[in-house]
Amino acid sequence: MGRGGVQFVLPILVACLLGRVAWCVPQLELATVVYRHGDRTPIVTWRTDPYGSESSWPQGYGQLTIRGMAQQFFLGELFYDRYISRTYPGFLNENYTRTQLYIRSTDVDRTLMSAEVQLSALFYPSEGQRFNVTLPWQPIPVHTVPMADDILLRAYDADCPYYSWLVNQSYFTPEYIALEQQNNDLVVLLRNVTGSTALKIEDLWMVEDTLFIENIYNRTPSWYYTALFNRIKSITDYTLTLMFDSVEKNRLSAGVFVGELVAYMNTTVMGMPQSDATKMHMYSVHDTTVAAVMSALGLYNGIQPPYATAFMIELFSENGNFFVKFFFRNDTATTSIQELFIPACGGTNCTWSQFVSFTKKLIPSDWNAECQFPTPTPSITSSPPTTSSQIASSEVAAITLGVLLGFVVLLVVVFFVVAILKSRMPSKSYSIDDETKTPLMTARQSF
Repeated sequence: MGRGGVQFVLPILVACLLGRVAWCVPQLELATVVYRHGDRTPIVTWRTDPYGSESSWPQGYGQLTIRGMAQQFFLGELFYDRYISRTYPGFLNENYTRTQLYIRSTDVDRTLMSAEVQLSALFYPSEGQRFNVTLPWQPIPVHTVPMADDILLRAYDADCPYYSWLVNQSYFTPEYIALEQQNNDLVVLLRNVTGSTALKIEDLWMVEDTLFIENIYNRTPSWYYTALFNRIKSITDYTLTLMFDSVEKNRLSAGVFVGELVAYMNTTVMGMPQSDATKMHMYSVHDTTVAAVMSALGLYNGIQPPYATAFMIELFSENGNFFVKFFFRNDTATTSIQELFIPACGGTNCTWSQFVSFTKKLIPSDWNAECQFPTPTPSITSSPPTTSSQIASSEVAAITLGVLLGFVVLLVVVFFVVAILKSRMPSKSYSIDDETKTPLMTARQSF
């Protein structure tokens, strides 16, 4: 190479080392962020809880607290640092630009409010964006859909009979039965102290969740102690994984989300004109949503995502090639963001072809159809198995049905006999008061 060539290449090499030439270093093209809401009040209580009434908590059950608002504001500052000022400077404009960002929340007060608070830190309005000079805030649209229709962010709570069956089957495995036997003493104890006599292992999250919150606010019951809580927590972490521990469950609980994620990124990879030209999608959700998405991608650590945790999926380009990376902020108070190892790709990067390949099995072609119980066709890889116990149950059901039919016939006969007798007697009126029963565990919301 001649002197002129060296003089031409050296400045470029120096610029590459300094990160000043776009094609020398990976460029962030798109980002998707899924994060949990902030600290909230309890959503479940029990009979003996002195703080079980709604009036015991600010704004009532399941609501974002002042502490939770502060956590979300801090999260917004971390996003500002990552996507505007330091990690990827200039990825988003300093001032809110509606074409760059789309944010969606589940249709729940605490997630909607979390999104609003987080955005107030991410985009501090310039003077030209303030509608009130004394108020350093600007409205930014947060989108949502009714809870019953939200198969993107809450498919695990939607009307999906086959998914419900799959989760229910997890409670009849040898491992789960062994867990019940090993912790029978714990369940008996909690039934006694909570007054919840129907409590089961799969219900312990209700006790754990409320104890966690009451401990933060120095309201724990007299029977609470740390070792007891930790024992309950280890069980509830495990039972949460049972919601998302198979490909079939992944398809039905997070497959719609994964499908939208791949389609969103694919428009950039293929260089196609985008009707959705945003650079970032943000989703304000719940611990179960974060767990569902991370489980589907093989990245869930088996621990309930704490408040204000964030899972980041980022698409990069380098020399015309695209790849995907995953990051996780796995603690409420930390500023550290962890780069994740991706088992399906054997490293911290997934080439675009690897990403498309390993997510293909997660994306349902028709979510509503797959939610119905499958028929034995080649397109269905798994269907509810018929076991000897189920066959025996069918025989018992047939016998039971025969007995019930006989009983119904007998009742009809008795009815006519009584009617004839009553027609020959003076009329009387009878009233029976229905017994009012208080629920053992009162769920304030569905999750």
